Amino acid sequence: LERMTLLVLAKLLVAPAFVVAVTLLGRRLGPSVAGVLAALPVVGGPILALIVAEQGVAFGSEAALAGAVGGGTTMVFTLVYTRLAPRLSPLGCLAVSYAFWGVATAALSFLPIGVGVAVALPLALWWLVLRAFPVPDGPLPLVTPSAGDLPARAAATMALVLTITGVASALGPQLAGLVTPAPI
Repeated sequence: LERMTLLVLAKLLVAPAFVVAVTLLGRRLGPSVAGVLAALPVVGGPILALIVAEQGVAFGSEAALAGAVGGGTTMVFTLVYTRLAPRLSPLGCLAVSYAFWGVATAALSFLPIGVGVAVALPLALWWLVLRAFPVPDGPLPLVTPSAGDLPARAAATMALVLTITGVASALGPQLAGLVTPAPI
């Protein structure tokens, strides 16, 4: 197959397959393991690999550094969502959490991101978020996912991959990297 066909197939299959696999493993192994698995770069990693394949190593390297910082904004998204969940509807939580994520991502787009920032900022945010994260009072309720859950996760992942890789050149390496670990 020619290179373009392989790239399109990778965009359509790799990250969505990872998301489905991580989801199924998480369901089988429990919420703690699911949380650890969800933190893996199963979407961001393939996006960055595709960015390197399409835009080159220099662009991809800068995007990867920014992607590490973008992981911090995803942690902020998660913290805001969990703090609001007892008081707002899921849609309300998503709206406010995405607003926080967008503002944080936009603000970071003005920060020069080198290796030091790409290591220090996510670690600092991780430390802060873990201290502010709510701790459940008891066991978490068991939730039965809908029949459309896995296809929806795969479709959302595919849409994110296609969008970010499609606009990466226009966004530039730093902003493309910052949005790579976008919460979906």
